[in-house]
Amino acid sequence: MFESKDVSLIIRENIMNISVLLERSLLKVVVESGSCSDSEIIAYRAFIERMLYTLKEGALDGIYRTHPELAIADFKLHKSEDHHP
Repeated sequence: MFESKDVSLIIRENIMNISVLLERSLLKVVVESGSCSDSEIIAYRAFIERMLYTLKEGALDGIYRTHPELAIADFKLHKSEDHHP
């Protein structure tokens, strides 16, 4: 995705930070579900899951193909290089 390893590292760290914030927001909505309907929680969870998929599998996949040494140990690359979420 990015030729520069330094740029890829910065983007990877930013994506991981964003992922943590999204996961925390989901947890907060689920824990405070007294103020949300079940359908709102389900819709928000689906939205967050799509965003996380795009960030981790879409963006990171390209970075890790270019710079495999930056890959996190349990990250699985897609088999097809043409995969787009």
